[in-house]
Amino acid sequence: FCHGFLDAGCRLDALDFGRPFASAERVRRPRCGCGRTRPVALPTGIKLLSFVDHSGYGMAALAYVRALVNTGVPVRWVPLRYEGDRVRPLPPGEAPPLALLAAADESLADLPALLAATSRPIACDTVVAHTVPEHWPALFEPGRRNVGYTVWETDRAPAHWRTLLDRADRVLVPCAMNRDTFVAAGVRTPVRVVPHVRRHAWNNFAPDELAAARVRFGIAGARFVFYSINAWDPRKALRTLLRAFVRAFHADDGVALVLKTGPLGYGAPPNYAREPTLALAQAAVDDATDELDRDAPPICVLPNVLGGRGIDLLHELGDAYVTLPHGEGWALGLFDAATRGTPAIATGWGGHLDYLGADWPGAVPSRMAQVPVWPPERPSYWPSQRWADPDVDAAVAAMRAIVEDPRPARAAAASIAERIANRYAEPVVAREYLEALE
Repeated sequence: FCHGFLDAGCRLDALDFGRPFASAERVRRPRCGCGRTRPVALPTGIKLLSFVDHSGYGMAALAYVRALVNTGVPVRWVPLRYEGDRVRPLPPGEAPPLALLAAADESLADLPALLAATSRPIACDTVVAHTVPEHWPALFEPGRRNVGYTVWETDRAPAHWRTLLDRADRVLVPCAMNRDTFVAAGVRTPVRVVPHVRRHAWNNFAPDELAAARVRFGIAGARFVFYSINAWDPRKALRTLLRAFVRAFHADDGVALVLKTGPLGYGAPPNYAREPTLALAQAAVDDATDELDRDAPPICVLPNVLGGRGIDLLHELGDAYVTLPHGEGWALGLFDAATRGTPAIATGWGGHLDYLGADWPGAVPSRMAQVPVWPPERPSYWPSQRWADPDVDAAVAAMRAIVEDPRPARAAAASIAERIANRYAEPVVAREYLEALE
């Protein structure tokens, strides 16, 4: 068991900002079944409020802003920050957190220009609050079309969300599971599915950078590397993942796991005290090895904050993405892995089935179980909700099978990547976003 740190720095010698926020893909007009162009009633302008950071909400909002700008719709992007429990627009001249990391991240080379191009006041008829619904009342504006974008991860919406969701003129969600959950809750506002945009830009690494990282993470001798990118909280179930990995492999099997998480995580219920994730991970591994009476296979836990370059390094190093969450509304780390054609093993319930498919071979079977009260200081998760409890024996078997013969999983992953390349391309999702606002 080890932990490592990534170097975020790199130098970009030349960046072309001639069309800085345009993707490599051409924007296409929506077409009907006969192939003729079907007009879309474009908004006068869109004011989109979001966090601009490496959270799932932040990265998804960034991709939508880029996509909307590339359609030619006027966009005013308003970065948010927390002030206590409330959110406020970032003061003029203050750079959002993600912008501070963009200089070392090839996939964010267009971010400064995109922020500058969307900072001007515009005439707009639509406000989009890309946050959890608790913040919508403070962000919506009278006299505008007010749209909320959010995501949820259990089979029932939090009870207090019902009235918040109905304050929007439209609710946008990333997956069919979320739409069905909100409709079943009796939400009267129209709920529309707008999936996330697939990545089209990635950081690149020289062979010596990859070799050095393998040494730094203690996985230089591994013939197969699993990896996972998740926060340490009850829903992500990282303790379950670590215990399953220790059960699956011996120390001399040549198989390693790299786990990217945050510096602090939630401890045991019911209080869920915040604790260093290294201590939480070590306890999980110790419990598993004591139970089995054997040494653990190589495990590297990265508890530090990584920029996009560090995250892309993990995608480049890993042979298979593995995650055993109780529920996901989309799972951006898993989505990025699937976009690259990397095989994935994950709990077979949640929003990620939209892009992985119902017959995806890496799905770990599960049973539905009660959700605990969490977080204890201000719960949104309650026992009236259910989420998936993955079959750990099946997860262990799936990890062993992909190491023994990765060819079937790689073939399936290539097919999934091809589908993602077409279904979740920027112009396709931009069209759906605008149609959802009609």
